[in-house]
Amino acid sequence: MKVTIEMDNLQGIIEDAAKQNTKEVIEDWVRQTTKSILDRDYKDIINEVVTAKIKEYITTYIDCYQISVGGGLGGTSIQYYTPREYINKIITDTFRDKKLTTYVERSYGGKDKKEVTFEELIKEHLNPTYEIQRHMEALGKSVKNEVSSLLKREYDKSLQNALSGVIMDVIMENEAFKNVNDNIKRLGD
Repeated sequence: MKVTIEMDNLQGIIEDAAKQNTKEVIEDWVRQTTKSILDRDYKDIINEVVTAKIKEYITTYIDCYQISVGGGLGGTSIQYYTPREYINKIITDTFRDKKLTTYVERSYGGKDKKEVTFEELIKEHLNPTYEIQRHMEALGKSVKNEVSSLLKREYDKSLQNALSGVIMDVIMENEAFKNVNDNIKRLGD
């Protein structure tokens, strides 16, 4: 059996493979080097430029964009404001009227508008009475535990003293103790 391999174009295949491999390695190296240079040298500059552009866009939007308010089913006339003007109007109205518009969730879904005063809002959401009550209950519990502990200690101490006295009286009245005590006295004499 005889196997023949034709290698007429082997040099061309090797050259093409080497060119392709070299091209990929060089492109990868250029990509990584460029990325590291950009990260190292230009990252802060890019962040500053992007931040400035976003700030400029937001400022332009707030100062120039027009929103319309009114003209709905209530029959009020349409008023046009920039977002900055509208926010200032709402804040001014809120402080002048001393009322806020809040939204209360309905039990069946959705929300209802509700106007409340600052005082009502604070009472509703912060509920200072509840906070004070909670702290007073904790303080009361702490004092109760401390008093109970002190009473138990004193009771235990007085009970121990009383029992010690009773036990000593019982022992001293015992005939065997008297004999041992008399014998000790005689030894000492």
